[in-house]
Amino acid sequence: MKYQTTNLQPTKRYPTYQFHARTAQKKLPAEQVFCICVLETLHWLRSRLKKFSSLPEDICTPEPAQYEAFSMQQLHSFHSSVGAAVDVIYLENRGLWSFQIIEPDIGANLGTPQERPAVSGRIFETEISFLLCKDDVEVGVRTICSEPSDSTAPCEVFRPMIIPALAQNPHVGFLKNGFLLNGKAMEIRKKSDIAYFDALCHAADFDMPLVVVADSGTVQKKLDLEQLDVSAVPKLQPLSAELSAHNDMLHFYDRNVQMNEAESTVTKNLQQPLNRRVKRHVSSKMKLKPEAASPAKAETTEKLPVFPFEKLAEKLLGFGVVCFVEHRCLEEFSRKYKLALQEGDMLILRHGSTAERYPYAQYARDMDGFSRQRKQELRQMLKRGAFTFGRILFHSDARLAVLQDSQQETLSLEERCRILQQENDELKNQLKDFTQQNTDMRMNGEQLRIYQKQLAEKEAELERRNAAYQVLEQEYDSKKNSYQQSTEIVQFYREKADIAATFPTDKEAIPEWAEKHFSDSLIFTQRARNSLRKFSSKLDLAVICDGILYLSAYGKFRQGNLSEELLELYGQRYCWDVSRCGAETLRVHREDYLAQVDDRKYLLDMHIKYGIKAKGLARLYFCWNEELQKIVLGYLPSHLPTLKNPT
Repeated sequence: MKYQTTNLQPTKRYPTYQFHARTAQKKLPAEQVFCICVLETLHWLRSRLKKFSSLPEDICTPEPAQYEAFSMQQLHSFHSSVGAAVDVIYLENRGLWSFQIIEPDIGANLGTPQERPAVSGRIFETEISFLLCKDDVEVGVRTICSEPSDSTAPCEVFRPMIIPALAQNPHVGFLKNGFLLNGKAMEIRKKSDIAYFDALCHAADFDMPLVVVADSGTVQKKLDLEQLDVSAVPKLQPLSAELSAHNDMLHFYDRNVQMNEAESTVTKNLQQPLNRRVKRHVSSKMKLKPEAASPAKAETTEKLPVFPFEKLAEKLLGFGVVCFVEHRCLEEFSRKYKLALQEGDMLILRHGSTAERYPYAQYARDMDGFSRQRKQELRQMLKRGAFTFGRILFHSDARLAVLQDSQQETLSLEERCRILQQENDELKNQLKDFTQQNTDMRMNGEQLRIYQKQLAEKEAELERRNAAYQVLEQEYDSKKNSYQQSTEIVQFYREKADIAATFPTDKEAIPEWAEKHFSDSLIFTQRARNSLRKFSSKLDLAVICDGILYLSAYGKFRQGNLSEELLELYGQRYCWDVSRCGAETLRVHREDYLAQVDDRKYLLDMHIKYGIKAKGLARLYFCWNEELQKIVLGYLPSHLPTLKNPT
């Protein structure tokens, strides 16, 4: 016979939220502080059961502020099942009060976009214990999650509100290894403050994450032009654009570069172009006063925004401790703990070891968003982690303690057997809990091995993709270069077509046309004007203008403003090519190869040519002057004397 059954599944069990500390305030006797802790816990329980019309008398205690109306004689063990299973064990002889509430999962973030529905079979056990000591009270809190072993739904780490309530109670507070857990950051602003950090970092019983935030660095401050005394220089307005460009180059931050080196380099780079521009704008008869130049040298730095560590510390109350290290202590702090802490770095430490490191550049643009992400990650770090609870006994161990104390009494053999049986049952329950925790650890180990295998496969796939990416990148660069070359060629022909449309149709207009368009790279001499005007033979003006255009391009090439490939395109139509005039010809006919500009004569030692005398002769004689950085066009369009043809 076949049965349709519901399969039972093994259960896994793991801790989520965990907390341990001692009370900090010494104003009241430890017994009264102990009572306040109990009253705060029961007040928290009542707030969770406020929808119930009637509550058990055991939890209807005075409010925490009315602690004087409550004494330890009123403490007792009880059990309640209103709303959830609640068990309280009080051991007067040990000064122990242990609370446990067991409840099913009801989901998380209800009514919000991050809402998570309840997980079937998931149960939470929240345990709170207080141990009365001589001068203070030891506090332990933990939440245990039990769920089906195949559950993959996320499990949030919820901090019971009893933690902030006790931390903010003026008569309680929390102390951990000498540091007050009150939602405020530990600030290391002098070397003596490092001792507080040392007490937490190397403490064997400090299991919460420790967040270290380094002070931010500085960056070069933008110059304010309004503060510059430029009254003696009425034409310095164009400097504003240049100063702005320089300041934009200065406005960056790299934590790996020492700021002293950056400052000296930036100052040098800014002052040189500034001095050159001032010299060009100021008249030779006008001198800048020393006071006018001093503001450019008085460069200062401004501090980069500091990570909002105070807000993060407030949000992490009961989850971790935030430590801020001021700039003056960074070097000593880094050397002592061998952390290589840089300006603006954030470190997350667990038991003295670095778990995460974030540089300033990673969060500088969105500090609030980065803080929210780190808050969620830090809260999750308590889940499944090993935690030390000192001498605290939680519910199961408290039950065993009750049974062990009962054996000290004078009981009958039957009663002793019953107590031993109960003790044995409780040990079996603990064994079951350990088995469930072992199931969770085993499944996590198996999942870890799966993740490691997947990671290795992903890394291999990443290498293959990187290789393919390199090939694609090379193809892209090749196509990009081809496209750029094609774009340059298209742009060249467009510009040449535009300038060709302006070619003069009268040779008398050629000099003015050349000076209008090419004065930045070519000088049209008076001799060139005369020789062009006196030329009476047939002349192709388009060839002459194209030759002048080529010479202008050659001048830009010599200036370094034009590539050799584009120069070849300029000469393509009429096969222009620069040729040297013969040395012997220049020696014999030197006077014929001279052209004058102002009071200086230039030797025309180069020329370009097109055609022959019978078919549209065109010769343009010129030279390149390095000082002027221009072409000197001295003669066109006919031949100058040569050794073979001296006339």
